[in-house]
Amino acid sequence: MSNESPRVSIIILNWNGWKDTLECLESIYQIDYSNYDVLVVDNASQDNSLEKIKNYAQGLETVESRLVAYRFQNKPLEVFVFSEKDYFNLPGTVKEDLDLIPSDKRIIILKNNQNHGYAQGNNLAIEFALKHLDPDYILILNNDTVVHEDSVKCMVNAAQKDEKIGAVTPKVYYYDYQGRSDVISHAGEKFNLYIGRGKRFCKNQV
Repeated sequence: MSNESPRVSIIILNWNGWKDTLECLESIYQIDYSNYDVLVVDNASQDNSLEKIKNYAQGLETVESRLVAYRFQNKPLEVFVFSEKDYFNLPGTVKEDLDLIPSDKRIIILKNNQNHGYAQGNNLAIEFALKHLDPDYILILNNDTVVHEDSVKCMVNAAQKDEKIGAVTPKVYYYDYQGRSDVISHAGEKFNLYIGRGKRFCKNQV
């Protein structure tokens, strides 16, 4: 049995929001985890997002953030760009090509040909990951998220404890709650599978 950590495909949907996306990416590339893929799926942005993300990968676009310090050391990133028309017609060596490069030195950009919305945009990226990357877990992140360095490791460890666990979520803090970043927005939810809705815990607790 392999001692390698489970593989996690981290998916970030971007639509005309490159500044938030770059801050999110910077936090991801500082996580304490060794086996992951970063997929940025762009919903046909019109704000030059793709060029900004590529420039970030080359170390040409820095990030200003009150929560994560920019690091030059983890740049440049090897960029893999795929167009929507090719998502499911790629050669079977995509994973092997990616695995030649360390997790923290590569980024996958998926270019949707139109704005598919949040659900379908993410679903296309999930299908791509399942077909080409063989992940053990998929992590969906909003692009205005900044992750703690331990977040992925903690979620994987929790999921690994019981095979009946189908999904996990971290505690989520407000980015800025009246100048504070230590206020919990929510810490999971009780989800009703019959109606497809959940009730969050610790919402708006100060």
